[in-house]
Amino acid sequence: MNDNQDYTPGQDSFFYESSMPEGNLDQNENNGKSKSYANAALWLGIAGVLVCFCCCCAYYLALPLGIIGIVMACLARRDANGTMPTKAKVGLILCILAIVLFVVFLGVEIIMVTSITEAEIREIIDQAFMEEFGVDFETWYKSFLSEASTETIE
Repeated sequence: MNDNQDYTPGQDSFFYESSMPEGNLDQNENNGKSKSYANAALWLGIAGVLVCFCCCCAYYLALPLGIIGIVMACLARRDANGTMPTKAKVGLILCILAIVLFVVFLGVEIIMVTSITEAEIREIIDQAFMEEFGVDFETWYKSFLSEASTETIE
């Protein structure tokens, strides 16, 4: 070894960690945290979007999943010294999409519930009972009550 050359140990060397400056150790630890946060944001975003489309009644879960995913993406950016990792960006976009889908589905549900009148609901129920039992709902309900009352007396 020449006296003019500085010795830099390789990563597999015993002295590698002790030869690294302290700043690099902290940066590597934060990089691991930012990767974890980025992965969490990505998976929360995927779960939020899937819940909206796969489970028609469970789309309410998209809101908390989206909010928590956005927080995780912000934490990943914080731990990566201001630069958002790619997984965190994709997770952030998916989380925002999940929240938007939640708002759209909730709006559609509210419009559907408020736009149907009581008369329309009765008509829909009567049609279903005519197809199934051959009588309207009131006739079926009265016969059901009379059968139930005779069974409880016996």
